[in-house]
Amino acid sequence: MKSLNKKNLGIIIVVIVVLVAAVAASYFFIFNTGDTTELNAAFISGSFTGNVTENPINDSVPNHQYQASYTDKQNGISYNMSTLKNGTFLIDLMQLQGLPAPEHRHLGDNDWNIYYSQAAPTAQIANNTTNATVMNVYICEAEKDNQTFLIYVISNSSSVKCDGSLYCPLYQNYVEPLLKSATLKTNPSAPNGAQVLNMSDAQYNQLIQQISQAKGTN
Repeated sequence: MKSLNKKNLGIIIVVIVVLVAAVAASYFFIFNTGDTTELNAAFISGSFTGNVTENPINDSVPNHQYQASYTDKQNGISYNMSTLKNGTFLIDLMQLQGLPAPEHRHLGDNDWNIYYSQAAPTAQIANNTTNATVMNVYICEAEKDNQTFLIYVISNSSSVKCDGSLYCPLYQNYVEPLLKSATLKTNPSAPNGAQVLNMSDAQYNQLIQQISQAKGTN
């Protein structure tokens, strides 16, 4: 069996990003109360800081009720969320791509692994441009009843300062309040990894074996 090479990893990471960005707007409600915005999705509820709105509906994505996406236009922050059964392999994939070790925090009722990374906008990658804005990304992961919950907080705004720590304004004013308020909703109908990646069970099992091999090599 061939090891998981960088090309395959890159393709899978792109698939993950696309899936995480899918919107489940028909399954949740958002209530704006001024300084905060309340949400109630099929798999998570909580409270955003600021005026946050839902992204366009995309009902064509499989298992879209377990994915959601929100935007704070004023502060230049996007929130992408998803859940699946036993989804820690997604973090393993990102760590194989260089994602640093997480910080661990107990916030609200949940234990969170909080990762920081940076990303270039898709247009910048496609055009191979330089000196473009780099996005700050906090990836927050929690486990409950063998179900993985992921929140991606992405900022492309220079007005919200971020140094990648858990003490900067982006984290303290936006990420941490959301994590503290989050209620995670487990559901036996949540998709598994094979369903999320649109793979057969055999292909998915092979992927998990390749990830394990790659982690052992590293």
